Amino acid sequence: MPCTRTGSKWFARSSLESRRGKPSITDCRGAHVTRVGRRRVVWLAVLIGVLCVPVVAVGPLGALDPVGAAAASDAPEEPGEEIWNASTGDGVYSSPTVSNGVVYVGSWDDNLYAFDAENGSERWTASTGDRVYSSPTVSNGVVYVGSWDHNLTAFDAENGSERWTASTGDRVYSSPTVSNGVVYVGSSAGNLTAFDAENGSERWNTSTGDRVSSSPTVSNGVVYVGSNDDTLYAFDAENGSERWTASTGLWVGSSPTVSNGVVYVGSKDDTLYAFDAENGSERWTASAGFVVDSSPTVSNGVVYVGSGAGSLYAFDAENGSERWTASTGHWVDSSPTVSNGVVYVGSDDYNLYAFDAENGSERWTASTGNDVDSSPTVSNGVVYVGSEDGNLYAFETSHSNDSSGSRVRLGTLGHVGDRANQSSDPIEPIDGAVPQDLDGDGLHEDINANGQVDFPDVNAFFQHTDEAVVQDHATAYDFTGDGRVDPQDVLVLFELV
Repeated sequence: MPCTRTGSKWFARSSLESRRGKPSITDCRGAHVTRVGRRRVVWLAVLIGVLCVPVVAVGPLGALDPVGAAAASDAPEEPGEEIWNASTGDGVYSSPTVSNGVVYVGSWDDNLYAFDAENGSERWTASTGDRVYSSPTVSNGVVYVGSWDHNLTAFDAENGSERWTASTGDRVYSSPTVSNGVVYVGSSAGNLTAFDAENGSERWNTSTGDRVSSSPTVSNGVVYVGSNDDTLYAFDAENGSERWTASTGLWVGSSPTVSNGVVYVGSKDDTLYAFDAENGSERWTASAGFVVDSSPTVSNGVVYVGSGAGSLYAFDAENGSERWTASTGHWVDSSPTVSNGVVYVGSDDYNLYAFDAENGSERWTASTGNDVDSSPTVSNGVVYVGSEDGNLYAFETSHSNDSSGSRVRLGTLGHVGDRANQSSDPIEPIDGAVPQDLDGDGLHEDINANGQVDFPDVNAFFQHTDEAVVQDHATAYDFTGDGRVDPQDVLVLFELV
């Protein structure tokens, strides 16, 4: 099992044992490695010598246990097995955010809820003035969420006390996004507004031609958002000036996502669009059979999106060709997430689905009591999702990874970790080279920008892991998907060589 340290604490993570079928490490002092040559063993020995000493194992949800400690008496849950469910007073359309062991989600009973991620016990509830369709965002210990009471409200993540509230001018369907100390959110007034994350003061406000139910996404200093005026907008994140607009055939309720210089978004005209992030020129379009209210996510060069046709689609991110399609029993408004080679998405047939990301084969389904329009979020091997039956559900996955893919990594419609540690600024050079994302999943594994993942990449990443050039761009280097960058990520990068 790979081992490493944070400060003076040493730990191991079983989630790294079989990453992409690569080497498994069973002991830190006498490492057993499979499928590695002599050169890899030397590199691994160097890494382990620096990163490892006494071995401990990771217990449930990250708890540390000494090696040899007695295992829990309960047998491991099967994939798709319900771990717990927690009741709210009305339908849960909001998508969950998981941060520091707490799951945050809104409800149509006019409340924001905080549940313990491990057992579903209620930590606190906070009242808003009306229904909460919006999905919460957590940054710097503050939870931000919109409500139909025409406000964006900031709550203390620890105890639910209100920090501030700011008017949006109309109902908020849109989910807020936080980047560089600014909260961006749309409203039914047709506006996109930027608020100061610390005190709620308005930074800027800009208008579109109709209601904004789409949730904004921030990337490289630009805010992208859809509008019911049949348009995708790109605004300057600093001052709200319009960079460009791109037309679709009908209104855009889908929330955009950005990967590898391309913006992907769905439209009511049954189409998924790919636009150039820099200038808005159309790269390609792909038919999804019916209305696309689902928000796309990109992982490993594939765009996944749901459709009103009752299907989940997988399109090639580069050219829009269809990789596969998988059927559910009803409309798919839920937005997919990807984790450990599996795509998770809800359906209006009351089920959460798990499909193989490579070929679309069904892995498992899990039932709820009503439509699942909420978008799932995976944290530490648990899938969290809301249902219109008024419950938040936690389902087992059989792995211990988090959501990957562009939607969750950019903090759109739920996310993992604290957004304050996740920058959307352009990647900075490391040792003179700008690290590259080779497969379009948002992770920049080619540290020396030579077109491949090699040992010099591992060495450069190891040398700079704790520095601002890496830590200020955590989403680009969080190879374990645990919301932070640390020596664990060095080991995962090594396994990709």
